[in-house]
Amino acid sequence: GDLPPGLVEFFFEARSCSGLSDLGLVGLCSSLPSTLQKFLLDFRLSLGVNKAKAGGLRDLCANLPAGIEHLQLITNKHVGDADIGGITARLPAGLRRLQLDFRNNRRVTDAALEALGRQLPQGLVSLDLRVALCRQVTDAGIEALGRAMPPGIQELRLDTEACAKIGDAALVTLGSKWPAALRRLTLNVSHCVHLSGNGLAAACSALPGGLESLNLDVASCFGINGAALAAVGQNLPAGLRGLRLDCQRCLAIGDEGLEGLCANLPSTLTHLALQFGGSAGHRYPITDKGLAKLGEALPPALEVARLSFAACPGVTDASVGALARGLTAAGAAASGDAAPQRVRALRSLAAEFPLCGSVTSAGLDELRLALVEILKVPTARVEYAGKCVTFGPQDDLEDPPAAGDNSVAHRQP
Repeated sequence: GDLPPGLVEFFFEARSCSGLSDLGLVGLCSSLPSTLQKFLLDFRLSLGVNKAKAGGLRDLCANLPAGIEHLQLITNKHVGDADIGGITARLPAGLRRLQLDFRNNRRVTDAALEALGRQLPQGLVSLDLRVALCRQVTDAGIEALGRAMPPGIQELRLDTEACAKIGDAALVTLGSKWPAALRRLTLNVSHCVHLSGNGLAAACSALPGGLESLNLDVASCFGINGAALAAVGQNLPAGLRGLRLDCQRCLAIGDEGLEGLCANLPSTLTHLALQFGGSAGHRYPITDKGLAKLGEALPPALEVARLSFAACPGVTDASVGALARGLTAAGAAASGDAAPQRVRALRSLAAEFPLCGSVTSAGLDELRLALVEILKVPTARVEYAGKCVTFGPQDDLEDPPAAGDNSVAHRQP
């Protein structure tokens, strides 16, 4: 039946509808109420759509309501350049937030990204583009998109995971073109095996000064080294409030890189997630020396921390003790008081040391006791088998609120 008049938001999920056709989706999008402001369309597993011929969805956005401000499209693997070119050419002029998910699609090439860049509405404040496992996307496509980025974008997520043809050139261009208004940046280049430390350093060489949240995933980028990590640290904006860094299986990173990062952690950080580690067959070269620097550098405003060090044979109980001292000292500094137990900022923690053979129950207990006795955390617990110390909500690493946001959802308990 017809959609109700006055509808403002509409989510249509057709994840696995074998009878859904190109014409059906185009017809749906042409019959949406003129009042609609937010539209989500998900047909990722409806494999009959666009299967017969390319270009069947080029008119998908031809008759969208002009008032749509937030559009999210999650497509199946049959959507190609012709479809994306038509879709992007007809995006509503007043669009503010755009999310496009083309993951695992071998029909998507640089031509699609170039078309998207040419047609991006200049009023966009948020762009989320996911092309993970799109094997035909190369540096050229990402560079074209970077050069066309609207200047007012405040939130940007770019996911090129396992795009085998992405390398340093794409990140060099992005690093020189970040929008000045950018506040939140997520960049996933994990498993891009041709990426080196030079590319990562270039991507972070000119981060906007107003950036508040940075999420970098370079897992399994084997060319990333300690010098690149130190370069990231040197270029972190002074007012950064959230930092997530996934360097799992980057085996060229050692203590020098971690120390370089820690030397420049902004004191304003409230949310911190660091993942370093190898596997049973690939040992990570970080040792107690690097963890000692991390313990000393933990920022006083820290509220939420996820610290993971897997398969690091040089990490021992001394590292756990260094983190215990750092966390409790950070609590003291945040209170401005000689009695740190009176005030604590930290409200959620996961410190993990899987496959670290020299981390024992004694070290884990030291961290737990520090949390309980100094920070007065009654629920801190140890998982000895997983070599993990946790307390607080474990799904609480959401982006920190924007500066000045005092909403209840972000207040400390």
